[in-house]
Amino acid sequence: MLAFRLIWGFVGGEHARFVNFIRPTAIATHARDLLAGHPRRSVGHNPLGAIAVVALIGLTGIVIWSGSSVAAGGMDKDLHEALAYSLLALIGLHVGAVLLMSLLTGENLVRAMISGRKKNSLYPNVREARGPGLFAALLGAAAIVLAIIAIVMVDPTAFAPQQRHSHHGSHEERD
Repeated sequence: MLAFRLIWGFVGGEHARFVNFIRPTAIATHARDLLAGHPRRSVGHNPLGAIAVVALIGLTGIVIWSGSSVAAGGMDKDLHEALAYSLLALIGLHVGAVLLMSLLTGENLVRAMISGRKKNSLYPNVREARGPGLFAALLGAAAIVLAIIAIVMVDPTAFAPQQRHSHHGSHEERD
């Protein structure tokens, strides 16, 4: 999913592209409006949502890297677990923020995140966003397939829990 989201950030739908939602100069204004209780609606990601996307992608990559480092014996397991719990906390914070922004703006942001669309009636002067093209969809699918191949090359039992259990032993035997 990380490989897919990175590629989708460059070739995906208009509002999924990094270039269209990462706006550092808009963060202070958005935060000020939010603290005043009057956040502005945004067609795509709002500035704090953009920070969350970047942080989630970055921390997911770090957790994957640290997990593979632990598996190779090159990193402390406790550090990897702390990073993984930090990722879970960030996910929880993000979900909470989405729900809060939905309440404050009157928009169903969960639906928008899943469908990629918001009600046009809320944005009468905004044209319909460009969706991803066939090339983007094929590239995204290729990223997923290549990631699965890479995972299986590193750990052939990654998608076979029964083999994995018998290959690595039980949890009690490892501890």
